[in-house]
Amino acid sequence: MTTSIPASPRVDCIVVGAAPGPEGPVPAPGADAVDEAFGGVLAGTLRLLGMTGAAGETVKVPAPAGLAADVVLAVGLGDAAGDVPAVEALRRAAGAAARALAGTGRAVLALPADTAETAQAVATGAVLGAYAFTAYRTLDDGRAPVAELAILTPERTRADTAAGVHRGAVIGEETNRARDRVADAATRSGEQAWPMPLPTDLRASLDSPVADIANTGERMGGALVAGLFLREFVPDGVPWAHLDIAGPAYHEGAPHGYTPAGGTGAAVRTLVRLAEDAAEGRVR
Repeated sequence: MTTSIPASPRVDCIVVGAAPGPEGPVPAPGADAVDEAFGGVLAGTLRLLGMTGAAGETVKVPAPAGLAADVVLAVGLGDAAGDVPAVEALRRAAGAAARALAGTGRAVLALPADTAETAQAVATGAVLGAYAFTAYRTLDDGRAPVAELAILTPERTRADTAAGVHRGAVIGEETNRARDRVADAATRSGEQAWPMPLPTDLRASLDSPVADIANTGERMGGALVAGLFLREFVPDGVPWAHLDIAGPAYHEGAPHGYTPAGGTGAAVRTLVRLAEDAAEGRVR
């Protein structure tokens, strides 16, 4: 975590946010020092490059003199109410930025992060976005996850934002560890598995007027809502994964390969491999 845009030592990239405006992208809070280095024309520069500020949009610009960085990366925050983007928009923007930073050494995220909640969102999104499962790669394409990330936060809220960054990093790191465990076990057992998101906007479908949570949400969303439901019962700090196998669990067609007609046993091999890994001390 840092409280100022670095003057030294040099970083590879500084990330700023941009939201849609009536005449083009508008730099988000946190980008003041970068905009000043651009002589106040950062918004105009991004507009000339075709940026709109749409959620997840990324544009790279050579950094001007006065910034100890090679490149400025602007990431779109999408529409937001008020001066501070919604927490989920920040989380997604940080994730998009981290993916765009693949192959980068050191970067600073100058996104809106002046409260514990927003700092946590930026940290979680950055860690999740930088994730890559590369256990079986043999070729180096220069696109390894960004090596080092710092988050710019105001000095006046340092204590609160430090706690938020820590929580966000822990959440992201534990999620990635679970991804590695499941994805690796699935690959070694000959099955396929990949992470899915837990969209916060779907949580409302589990609200109940008579209980803390409903036993089922909207039918659309299936696996995602199921993951949100299960998360409600997992204590903080406990790694977990939800293997949703409703789709491949039953095969209605003719048998092929080792896939039978009827029940397929999807994910059983993955679960057995995870149990073996746990017995060998590879999963904690």
